[in-house]
Amino acid sequence: MLEQFLKTTWTIIGIIALLFFFIYLASILLPRGISQETLQYFSLDMIKESRTYHNIRYISYLANITLTVLFLIFIIKKDLARTLYSQLESLLGSHHLLNIFATALLLWLFLRLLTFPLSLYTGYIHEQSYGFSNQTLTAWLIDYLKGTLISGPMFALSITGLFFLFNAAPQTWWFLASIFYVFGLILMTMISPIVIDPLFFEFTPLEDQKLKESIIEMAALANIDVGEVLVVNASSKTTKVNAYFTGFGQTKRIVLYDNLLNNFSKEEIELVIAHEIGHWEHNHIVKGISLAGFGTLLVMYLIYLTAHLLNYRVSQPEFLPVILLMLFVLIFVTTPFQNSISRQFEHQADRRALELTGSNEHWISLKKELGIQNLADVDPHPYIAWFSFSHPPLVERIKQAD
Repeated sequence: MLEQFLKTTWTIIGIIALLFFFIYLASILLPRGISQETLQYFSLDMIKESRTYHNIRYISYLANITLTVLFLIFIIKKDLARTLYSQLESLLGSHHLLNIFATALLLWLFLRLLTFPLSLYTGYIHEQSYGFSNQTLTAWLIDYLKGTLISGPMFALSITGLFFLFNAAPQTWWFLASIFYVFGLILMTMISPIVIDPLFFEFTPLEDQKLKESIIEMAALANIDVGEVLVVNASSKTTKVNAYFTGFGQTKRIVLYDNLLNNFSKEEIELVIAHEIGHWEHNHIVKGISLAGFGTLLVMYLIYLTAHLLNYRVSQPEFLPVILLMLFVLIFVTTPFQNSISRQFEHQADRRALELTGSNEHWISLKKELGIQNLADVDPHPYIAWFSFSHPPLVERIKQAD
């Protein structure tokens, strides 16, 4: 009975994934009008240009998903993970976890190679064509290589840890994997700002003393110790504008793009910082990690039940692409729900920024300027906004101050 229930569950998940995919595609391709509400804030030409720019990115996103799924299905059908593992075993010896690590790393590199043309187009060529990229092709390729050298071994190490748990705790690996995932998230949140981020950008302390004083005053109103406020040399790579908060514990910090400091007024910059303080005040990093841990627990338990009832040999290399495919499909299906939570967090931070500053007029000018400079999708299809937007649509954010 339970076995049939699980098969039905996976069938439903597969149908939902296909529906999500094709509705997303239709949302890109089918013509639609432009909201009159959006035209109150942005020009018709800007809206049309942003649609063209983002539609290409949306199609690339779907193409990446398609290539990944087809690649994993091909590996499963041809039993290539087992074949690759056997070849590595003849080279490295009978060291199961080492061979799993090498197999996972090579499969990841093959996939990275397969999707490289899409990454090159969307990450460099497309950005260059719209005047957003300040990088040379060589500089972009170096960053891409850095990302590969960092994320590849991290991915393989995660998979190796999972296979270790398959053998060490065959009945409870799903629970232990979820716990280790949460600790891994916390660790990465702590070390990424001081170990990984500096590999790609230069960070310097904010030098504007008046702005620093304003930040301290706002933080005091929210009972927050802001940690460090840093400026990143984003202009060396992009013309886009952004700011973000990152880190955990002693490594927490607010990071401002130098493009933001150079092109926006003091009042607008203060609003950006107040928004980041709002994230801290609402403990969004802690809440996000907690929700991710709970979601991982459910996902891992579903995979555990499936593997157990369908007699998958989870400790064997042929299970590697199977679990990757299951994880990939589940992540895709849950994407809109994850983004829905993220939009709620962003809405809370927006409201707090307005409360801390009272700068409704500057809020409107800030969001309009950000939309224009970043060529934001200011009039998205409602489905795409629901599925893939981690922030509320820009007009919705502007209206908070109207």
